[in-house]
Amino acid sequence: MVHAGPLALAPEIDDFRVQFEQLSAEACALAAPLDDAASII
Repeated sequence: MVHAGPLALAPEIDDFRVQFEQLSAEACALAAPLDDAASII
């Protein structure tokens, strides 16, 4: 998704931001079970 307006980023930077957000969400999903397991111990 490309944002318009005064804070619009270059398409390459916006693509990088989207990839980073996806990677961050995947990392959180992978780490969530570990956090749940730590609370059981």
